[in-house]
Amino acid sequence: MLIAIAIASGGLTLLVAAANKCLSVVKKAKIYDDCRQLYAEVERTFPLQLDELEEDSESGNFEGEFSEYSWQRDVTLFTEEEDDGVYKVSTRIQWSARGQPKFEEFVSLIHLPSAKRMGFIAREAVDR
Repeated sequence: MLIAIAIASGGLTLLVAAANKCLSVVKKAKIYDDCRQLYAEVERTFPLQLDELEEDSESGNFEGEFSEYSWQRDVTLFTEEEDDGVYKVSTRIQWSARGQPKFEEFVSLIHLPSAKRMGFIAREAVDR
């Protein structure tokens, strides 16, 4: 009987540890999904003006249920030569977990001559 109780308590301990790990993974997945949605909101609310793209930095906070999150977007010239027109856009969604700052960063490269060729910006804006 004691052996059965020991085996059952060991199995129960493993089951509780596995459930705790699953809850942790679900919480992380929700945070990253929230970050993806907040990134889409930043892109929709504060779109980049490709015809006026230059090195810049901007930031802000979210309201409502996401008030603990903030964002920062940095635009930097990616190549040494400005004629190439390749810019790196880094958007960082930040929050605090247990007093520790955490963030998720979304990075994209924009090649202005390609954007012009695809019709995202007027040809005159890049040729100046």
